Amino acid sequence: MVLPIIKEINSILKFAKKAFNKGSFRLITQYVNGLITLSKKTVKKITEASTEIKNQSTLNYVLTEAKFEEEILKQRYLKKIKYLFKNAKIYLIIDDTLIERNGKTIEEAQKHFDHNSNSFINGHQFFTAI
Repeated sequence: MVLPIIKEINSILKFAKKAFNKGSFRLITQYVNGLITLSKKTVKKITEASTEIKNQSTLNYVLTEAKFEEEILKQRYLKKIKYLFKNAKIYLIIDDTLIERNGKTIEEAQKHFDHNSNSFINGHQFFTAI
């Protein structure tokens, strides 16, 4: 499956554009496209479906290690949220869950850094935001 491009993603995420370099922003938009359109929402599947992402390590790097202007991103995000929701109370809930899996044949299991044990474990990582 080829990753469909949702044109609105660029305009929706343009508030964040100044926080990333051009290449990182392009990869982030591909990642969001994959999260929205693919049934299997893993970095591996998004990479395989994308015509712009050459290998999984590139997207992994942008998501975990790439430097971006965090303060600019926060300020621009909050400004956009205030604009969208006017005076309504809003809450952002983020959950980052790591589920350890044993065995080498478990589909989509990968090595992830576990901050609790300060080591890498094999498993699935789920990230949700509401």
